[in-house]
This record gives sequence, C-alpha cells and structure tokens, in this order.
Amino acid sequence: MPTDADIHEPTSDAEDALLRPESRAAHRRLLKRGWADSIRERNPDKTVHTFWDNCHRRWERNAGLRIDHILLSPSIAPQLASAGVDLWACSEPDPGDHAPA
Repeated sequence: MPTDADIHEPTSDAEDALLRPESRAAHRRLLKRGWADSIRERNPDKTVHTFWDNCHRRWERNAGLRIDHILLSPSIAPQLASAGVDLWACSEPDPGDHAPA
C-alpha cells in the first residue's frame, strides 16, 4: 500500500511487508521514473480499496486495502482513459476477497 490513504487503518499492521518503508519507497521510485498508478491517476482523492478480509466482515464496513495496482509505463500512461475497481464482484454469491481493478 503506497500511502496511508490506501489502507483503512494505517497503523493496523505496521510490520506487514505492504506497509514497510522500503516497499513504499520502491513504489515512489517507480512513479518518479514516470510510471503511472492508473487507479490513483483517475481517482486522486477517492478512497479506493481492492481487498477486504472476509474473516472480519470488512467488506460491509468498507475497511479494506488497496493492494492491487496497475502501473502504466511512461509511453502508455498518456493513453489512460479510465481506471477503477469493479465493486460489483464483491456482491456476487461467494465472492473472493479481491475486487478486479
């Protein structure tokens, strides 16, 4: 999760590899090299999650994480028309814990 905005509770598991400063720094380096975070590009101020822990009923509370990313290379990024998360998939019978990005 590149930023605290990508997790419902940023301090919930600070030792998780997804929250480590090294992981976040690697993501920032990619963005500085021109790679585009497609979902954030099209939803800059929106709370966006792609994963909800089913064991803790987090879908119902929208207490999720944004751990699925589609990064676009500098040559393709300008062609991005839209990006988001297909939340309808989580309301299907027997859903998984990830929604398609």
